[in-house]
Amino acid sequence: MSNKLNAAANAVKKGDIDAAVEQLLSLHEKLDGNPAPKDWMVESEEKNVLRDEIDLLIELLLLW
Repeated sequence: MSNKLNAAANAVKKGDIDAAVEQLLSLHEKLDGNPAPKDWMVESEEKNVLRDEIDLLIELLLLW
């Protein structure tokens, strides 16, 4: 997870918003509760909070 978040942060630093959103969407897929691809976290409040924060980051980047 940290690698994807770091990649997104580095992409933002370079001004490549599309790449940042792509990294965050990829991470979101690993936290969305769907069986494919398999989630990286078990169902928990922490997982829900993290997924919501990633969704917010995506929204903010798309507004940029």
